[in-house]
Amino acid sequence: MLYLLTMMGLAAGAAFVGSGGDDEIIGTEDGDRIDGGNGDDTISGKGGDDTLKGGEGDDFVDGNDGDDIVGGSSGNDTLLGRSGDDSLFGGSGNDDIFGGPGDDTVFAGSGDDLTRGGSGDDSIKAFGGDDTIFGGTGNDFINGNSDDDELYGNLGKDTLNGGSGDDMLSGGGWRDLLSGGGGDDELFGGSGHDMLSGGSGNDALHGGGGDDFLNGNDGFDGLYGDAGDDTLVGGDGDVLSGGTGNDMLVVNDGASGNGDGGNDTLISNGSDEVAGGAGDDVISGKGDLALGGEGNDLIEGGSDFDVMDGGAGDDTIYVADNAEISGGSGADAFIADLTAQFDFSNAHITDFNRSEDQLVIVSDQDLSFEDLSFSFDGNGETEVWVGEVNRGQQVATLKDIRSPSSGMFAFVRA
Repeated sequence: MLYLLTMMGLAAGAAFVGSGGDDEIIGTEDGDRIDGGNGDDTISGKGGDDTLKGGEGDDFVDGNDGDDIVGGSSGNDTLLGRSGDDSLFGGSGNDDIFGGPGDDTVFAGSGDDLTRGGSGDDSIKAFGGDDTIFGGTGNDFINGNSDDDELYGNLGKDTLNGGSGDDMLSGGGWRDLLSGGGGDDELFGGSGHDMLSGGSGNDALHGGGGDDFLNGNDGFDGLYGDAGDDTLVGGDGDVLSGGTGNDMLVVNDGASGNGDGGNDTLISNGSDEVAGGAGDDVISGKGDLALGGEGNDLIEGGSDFDVMDGGAGDDTIYVADNAEISGGSGADAFIADLTAQFDFSNAHITDFNRSEDQLVIVSDQDLSFEDLSFSFDGNGETEVWVGEVNRGQQVATLKDIRSPSSGMFAFVRA
């Protein structure tokens, strides 16, 4: 049945309830209060700040102009806020919700809902169901729920929280803040300078374009900086990949990291493996394996890397105790800093090239080649000592070097 409230002589703001059948109700230019009741209803608020409720059934509820309150109920409803700062409530069915222009507040309900905020700074919350939410233009705040949701920020500085399900979050343009929450989530920062946090669960974080910050948090996570100068922080079981750009990777205990392209900085805190990749990289900290890759790299292992390999390029590697050290191709400098109070007795340089490489000895004294002593064993290794063999301080052990010459060494007073 069709109801034109303007023709019924109702007072402004009066409440109207439908017949219980499939009604079409068109409101006035004032603030209407309409309840469709049972049946599959079509309700239009027209102008004014309306309060519209579809009731039972599959309803179509259109707020039109004004700051409206639009609600569904049970049934698969279509709810439109249109212009104005609207509040929309989805109900228990699988609803289609569109906020429209304005700063809208949307509660999607408990079904599998499709929600689009439209333009404006919207706040959207999902309550149960596998929801798909598009924030639209504007600075939106979007919360998922305990089920598996898809959240899209689009344009604007958006905040997306996945909730406890296995969610997909996409920030879009501008500076977005994405948090996966519980579950195994996949996060895409988009083209802006974004902050991504995986939360608990085994998550995949993709920075996209822009200078992004990625933190895996708990779980076995994959962190991919992609384009831009990114910062990646990973923990036990995580895999970090910087992508293109000059990235910083903080690779904590049990993780592995690769800077990929660009001039990267990798800080290892007990990681399984860190690799600089292409570019002039800086690697520092401690861990099992440090690989410089291509480029002129700096590896500062102290006494805490087990294996250090500079790879191609003219690399600088600080000699570490209990480490197997390889400069790779290129003219490499191996630095033994005696002021650091390390024990270098088990530091082995495996590919020292006497025509290109140098062992640089840093000391608080003025040293020269004449201050060095050498011990040769039957396995082709040469121990380098400052002072007398077995009485001075061992600097390193060089493999396949006989008859050391002064050109192999350089001396720096600290």
